[in-house]
Amino acid sequence: MLKSRFQEHVYACSELKETTRHALPRRVATRWNSDRVALDGYLHLWRPVKALTDDLGLNLQHLALDAAQRQLAAELNEALEVFELPTQHFSSGSVPLVHQVLPALVQLKDALTSMRDSEEISVVTRVGAQAALNVYDKYMENMTICEVYFIALAMCPNVKLSWFYQHYDAASVEAIRQMIIARFRISYASAGDSLVSGFHPPEPASKPRNRWLQGHYLASTVGTGAPPFTSFNSESIEAYLSSEVESIAMHGGPVEYWSAKLDTAPRLARMGLDYLTAPATSVDAERAFSAGRLTINHLQHNMSSETFEAKMAVGSWYGTPFLPEISDVAAIIRESM
Repeated sequence: MLKSRFQEHVYACSELKETTRHALPRRVATRWNSDRVALDGYLHLWRPVKALTDDLGLNLQHLALDAAQRQLAAELNEALEVFELPTQHFSSGSVPLVHQVLPALVQLKDALTSMRDSEEISVVTRVGAQAALNVYDKYMENMTICEVYFIALAMCPNVKLSWFYQHYDAASVEAIRQMIIARFRISYASAGDSLVSGFHPPEPASKPRNRWLQGHYLASTVGTGAPPFTSFNSESIEAYLSSEVESIAMHGGPVEYWSAKLDTAPRLARMGLDYLTAPATSVDAERAFSAGRLTINHLQHNMSSETFEAKMAVGSWYGTPFLPEISDVAAIIRESM
């Protein structure tokens, strides 16, 4: 009876005649975005819901939200959308790459900071934003342990170190620069590197670009006045990092840029391709990391959640440019035994 009565109220609402959303979504505890979906559905259909709860014969008045509660629901729905957009993007295994992670996280932090500092929303929503920022800081501290995110972003020719200068202090950028140089020398050194003699003047450190002249990451193309790639030693990581950022529009993207450099700068190109083709995520959010039903009821059985998550991660990464051979997988297993 409630369902049919609710549908009558929906069809009687002129604002909803053109929409296809005629039912309230259910909140499912094992789905990561269930709260936001349920809130958004309620806010879309709040007039039919109010008509239903106002019906004295149905005895649903205790479930009704007043105007203040509905305003809080709208604020929470808008706040949760900040997390939904990047989560959906990075849960798509065929699209996002690891070099997109840091800029997306910084944009998330900027949104949360604006939310926390806003005087146009309720105090409780601002407190929630600060709590989210505390979690963000915790994860960013753990993220510094892994060099992949920083190297991948720096290997974007249209970024290099310029993005870091906008978001980190000079000492941190220099530490990142030295980390990238060390990784290049360890993993991409040529056989003749140790035989090179003579004095080589140090490469100048990258200068921060004028932040007022730069747009959002990946939203603008830069490098109109940048020197061509051949203007420096094509196999020098120091020279690459110290040079101006370059436009990649004519190449079609950073991966295509480095693919074109495999003959002229094989070591730099190999490093660029190795890091830029690394997937940003192993599996989608619900399959393994949300304590979802797929993990618990169907596949886990007597396997621990940690083992299941590791199995899903390795299985999803195998066959990608980041983990192309079965021997690489075997090596990971041997190291953990």
